[in-house]
Amino acid sequence: MADELIVNTVSTAATHVYGRTLNSTRNHHFVIDGTRDPKEELTPVEVFVSSISSCCVHWVEQLAREAGANLDAVTVEITAIRRAQEPTRFDSIELVVRGSGPSQQELERFVEGYRARCPIYRTVAQAAEVGFTVLADEVGS
Repeated sequence: MADELIVNTVSTAATHVYGRTLNSTRNHHFVIDGTRDPKEELTPVEVFVSSISSCCVHWVEQLAREAGANLDAVTVEITAIRRAQEPTRFDSIELVVRGSGPSQQELERFVEGYRARCPIYRTVAQAAEVGFTVLADEVGS
């Protein structure tokens, strides 16, 4: 049996504004600006980094639902560090995951599930050091 493939496609075009692109996927359209100019909209690096943290939030929500755990809130703050002398690669990435509802142990388990399932995280983790801080605000504690 052949492998079943999951394909994601985005179309990107230059606009009349130097450094600005119009991107389309499915029925969504969004603007991304260059990292130098005009830098008014999100930049490619910001979109890339936010995809790592967004995937974490989505997986924590999904895994909490599957476990029947009470998840009142989840936030992820991500910091990606690059050297000015070598801005083409990330030296390290740090995620702080905060959750309200599940126990510390449950939240850590959900984050581990994210690390095992998110293709963006798994790809990045092969290229850069990625650290996590997981903080549960347990209800009733």
